[in-house]
Amino acid sequence: MNKPTMKKSRARGPKSRTGCKCCKIRHLKCGEEKPSCLRCIQSAIPCEYFLTFAPVSMATSPTRRVIISPAPSGKDSRDFDYFRYNTLSGLMGFGHDSEFWNQTVLQFCEASPAVLHAVLSLGALHENLLNKTKAKTTPNDDIVFLKQYNKSIKCLQSSLESRSVASTLICCVLFICLENFSGNYDKALAHLQSGLTILENWRKEDIRSASELKLRDNLTQIFRRFDLQTTTFMDSRQPFINATTLGDHNSEHDGPIPASFLSLQQAQQELDRIAIRLVYVLTLKSPAIDSATRTFLLQGLAGRFSSWKKAFDSCSERESQKMDTKDLRLSVMLGLHFLTAVMMLDLRANPVLHEQEIDAKFTQIINLSRSLLKSRVPIKPSYSSEMGVIAPLYFTAMNASPYIRQQAIDLLRTVNGKEGPWDPMTTSRIAERVMIAERTNEPGVPVTGSVQYLAEAHQIPC
Repeated sequence: MNKPTMKKSRARGPKSRTGCKCCKIRHLKCGEEKPSCLRCIQSAIPCEYFLTFAPVSMATSPTRRVIISPAPSGKDSRDFDYFRYNTLSGLMGFGHDSEFWNQTVLQFCEASPAVLHAVLSLGALHENLLNKTKAKTTPNDDIVFLKQYNKSIKCLQSSLESRSVASTLICCVLFICLENFSGNYDKALAHLQSGLTILENWRKEDIRSASELKLRDNLTQIFRRFDLQTTTFMDSRQPFINATTLGDHNSEHDGPIPASFLSLQQAQQELDRIAIRLVYVLTLKSPAIDSATRTFLLQGLAGRFSSWKKAFDSCSERESQKMDTKDLRLSVMLGLHFLTAVMMLDLRANPVLHEQEIDAKFTQIINLSRSLLKSRVPIKPSYSSEMGVIAPLYFTAMNASPYIRQQAIDLLRTVNGKEGPWDPMTTSRIAERVMIAERTNEPGVPVTGSVQYLAEAHQIPC
């Protein structure tokens, strides 16, 4: 009769003692991420644990989704379920629940055969990629996702589907993911360019329907992130959205940033807008712009970044006690992307930065990335459509001092999966080769350029 009592005591004892002291003092649930929990990172306070335990997996139950699903039969039904319950959650990466992925895409599967076949193709490719990691792939695996891909394209070419701008753009998003995950980056870029052109024309139309306006705005947010993601990966291009000319670029979104964001999603949208303007200025090659003008534009963006940080901190402080694990991840990821963008700006606009100051910020990028990776440990490789930790770590591995760069390279090697076109193994190998070339002063060895260019120059699979 003592055994049940002993078991109950053992189950209750350690649980009450785990977590960090600051969460316990504030009566908050600690996620127990190591070396610092996400709540403490988000609040910028030191994190001290009661006891030392192995890192705790924070895997949660599948998110409840509003699903209006089609009724595919046979193999299609099985593949649709695989996408819904396996592929979908990974597509959002470290971000929060996405209305686009959780609702819009799934609802359009019912109305649009082209979207349904693109979804089935993406699910089949995801399963295929996982099978390759287990050496269980067969020739038929590639055929399944290619057949669905071709069916989606044929549906788009039909007269019925061609009248739906939204379904065409959703298919573009899915095709970009398909090509990025397959490593066909030029094809992904072609789909992006087509989608951006269609979106630009759609945004010129006078739309009265509130639901259609909301859908168009959601798709604009998705394409803005893809535009930013692709530009940072292929630094030979410029972002397209809101930046077709210098004049348009300067006049877009110049309204004041609020004192406090209403939500983390609003903070993310505003950060995307500022970041894409930053990348536009950094990649601007117009003969009409000189160094002084570029510096002036960058300094103006520095003010907007500063305003964003104040509004973000105010929102985070207000919402901190209500945040769940996914909110905390999104908050930390926004902090990571903000710091990375500010470092990109500082390195170009502030010539008097000291190495110690720079490395302190790069170390913070590494620590934030490490905390995000430890907060979600996927058993299987994940394939995210969003930028997460790979691009910030690669930027650190290419620009910090050697000791900090090596830490970023080592952390890149622990990332399990891709984020859009960003592959952790490719980027870690490039950064390591470049660091060696710089240290040994090898003549004629390229150390700058896009990921694709450096991978080819150093004979690294991309």
